[in-house]
Amino acid sequence: MSVPLQHDLKQLQRHILDRAAFVETAVEKAIQSLQTQSVDLARQVLAGNCSKDQTDNYLEEECVRILALRQPVASDLRRIIVIMKINTDLDRIAELAVNIGERVFCLDGLPPVPPPSQLSQMLELTVQMVHQSLESFVSHDATMARNVIQLDDVVDHLNGEIISVLIQAMQAGADHVPGGLSFFSAVRQLERIADYAAMIAEDVLYLVEGEMIHHKHSPARLDTMLMKN
Repeated sequence: MSVPLQHDLKQLQRHILDRAAFVETAVEKAIQSLQTQSVDLARQVLAGNCSKDQTDNYLEEECVRILALRQPVASDLRRIIVIMKINTDLDRIAELAVNIGERVFCLDGLPPVPPPSQLSQMLELTVQMVHQSLESFVSHDATMARNVIQLDDVVDHLNGEIISVLIQAMQAGADHVPGGLSFFSAVRQLERIADYAAMIAEDVLYLVEGEMIHHKHSPARLDTMLMKN
């Protein structure tokens, strides 16, 4: 590896890790705001999202510049490709965290809907998946990445159970419909965050082992995910 390429990759790594830390914090705050119904925490998530665009653009432009100027090959090329993909996934996760914050604002003042008992576990697992997917990238840990992918199935199962409970609550009384719909939407955002964490884990396996896998996502994963509502 040439010295200029080595320098560029170190800078790229530093910026993607900074971005990852920012997004992970946003997810944690969004989930805490939903768990505690805290409008103040939700407001922090929305406010923090306003400063992300410049970093997003820098990372994308820097990856393109390195590809064009340094012409990396083999593992260096895989690393740049993975950083580009993870940057996009982090952007989507940040948007979903904002969506959760917005749902918390909607819940404020509405007749309370008892949180489904499965919600606490789903919240915990989602945070765990985001953290471990990013940690597996930092440490090149394929075992941890595979664990994240397996947890995605658990989150999907919990999501189905929670949706069923919310539907029953809304059917029991019209007063529960507005809050139930907002909760329904927030839980869907959680499930999508878990999906993107699994995608990052898939990228880590590609980086570490050169293995391109798709746990349950099509090659056009971003378009498909963005259409899920």
